[in-house]
Amino acid sequence: MKYLATKAVSEFKCLLGDCPDTCCKGWSMQLDDTTFAKYKGTELENAVDYDGSNQEIRVMKRDPKTDYCVKFSDGICKIHEEKGAEMLGDACNFYPRVTRKLGDEHVMTATLSCPEIARLMLFENDATHITENETDRFPQTLKNYISEEFDAAAALKIHQSFLDACDEDIPAEHLVARIYSASQSLSYINKNEWKDATAFMIKMADGKLRPPENDDSGNLYKILQIFSGIIHATGKNRNERLMEVLGGIERALGVKIDWETLNLAQTDPKAIAKTLENWQMHKSKYDEILRHYIKSQLSFATFPFAGLGDNLPEKCKIIIFRFTLTRLGLMALPHNNLAQEEIVKIVQSISRILDHIGDPKLLLSLFEQSGWTNDAKIRGLLMDS
Repeated sequence: MKYLATKAVSEFKCLLGDCPDTCCKGWSMQLDDTTFAKYKGTELENAVDYDGSNQEIRVMKRDPKTDYCVKFSDGICKIHEEKGAEMLGDACNFYPRVTRKLGDEHVMTATLSCPEIARLMLFENDATHITENETDRFPQTLKNYISEEFDAAAALKIHQSFLDACDEDIPAEHLVARIYSASQSLSYINKNEWKDATAFMIKMADGKLRPPENDDSGNLYKILQIFSGIIHATGKNRNERLMEVLGGIERALGVKIDWETLNLAQTDPKAIAKTLENWQMHKSKYDEILRHYIKSQLSFATFPFAGLGDNLPEKCKIIIFRFTLTRLGLMALPHNNLAQEEIVKIVQSISRILDHIGDPKLLLSLFEQSGWTNDAKIRGLLMDS
């Protein structure tokens, strides 16, 4: 069976025991019907549990002490090691790959919540380049993400126009502002016009940008507080890598998160001004990495068709928040030493939370409550001057 895949997907190789994180720890790995049928009547049936009271949702059983899947050790699932990939459920087999249908095409991209994918997407050239491949397996359940106004060729052309926009050597903040402006423009025209209009809308986006309403310090505090609320709402454990990233952000902003109230207690009133001053001096060092990050987000969401949000402005707001939060993580780094592993840790740890959000309502609501309600304030949030 033919499918389209990004270069990062084609080049991905699991790090196994060398991976600084794991696929499954802390997450419910669902088991599809086809794979469960293979488990029935074998010892593998004992590795299956049910998600809470919903007996229809099957998940891999977890070790209550480690929070790993029971059969996970030495960086690899024992089912995979001993029985082969054909005995893995779709969730386990395909992660970190994400497969979506665009009409009659299957498109496979990948999530930055995997450290190796994050490295490939951030530091390898042409990681989002799409080529044709062959496979003998697709996920059991696949949604078609394009409506009747599009065929696969049109959808891919639109998607590629957004990816191409990331190749221009401009500040990352301005790139996001352009994408948001172009998306706003597209939302006002008929979808059957998008194929021929997208590249033009991106080209003309600068002329429609409103002057930013800046509140850099206030916005950075709000970004951290929103992320804290999302972590709390997921009910997931805060692993060591994530806490290291959050600790760096806390120090950069001179605050401490109260995980009971989700308030930010000030610890150093001068820290945020120093962080912003340092960022202004060094931010150009991060532009290429952040442009790759934006491109990876567009690729992951096969933007503008999949991803969270019911419409283009909502989808853009999700990406804008991801971008500003990830940039905040980078602000906390010592800028004289751009260590690849530290950048990967920040991007992957944040993505591990945000990429598992199934419903965008909370994030979009917090976005609005933070006052980012018009184009000028959103451009101020981006710090695009």
